[in-house]
Amino acid sequence: MFAAIRNLKMDAARIDGFVAQWEQEVSPHVTQQPGFQGILVLKSKDKNEVAIISWWDTEESLMAWRTSETHRKVHAGLHDLLSAMASQARYEVGYYKS
Repeated sequence: MFAAIRNLKMDAARIDGFVAQWEQEVSPHVTQQPGFQGILVLKSKDKNEVAIISWWDTEESLMAWRTSETHRKVHAGLHDLLSAMASQARYEVGYYKS
């Protein structure tokens, strides 16, 4: 299992709108991708940041989503809300329990 973590910087006043737009426009697509296991969107208004953590069966599944035309299209509208991409990383999951 692999996890992807993205930390996104944005104005605190835009965070709730970003999360709502993400839920409506991105979530329906990402959840249908082969290998998708789950996702968590965290928000921190005091840090002007949103963290998105997604889980995938393999790194290949994750990268297939990230390099897809659908990914590009559904994320295009979200970029206007960002101040900056703070960081992104991929990890092999050492332990997971739900």
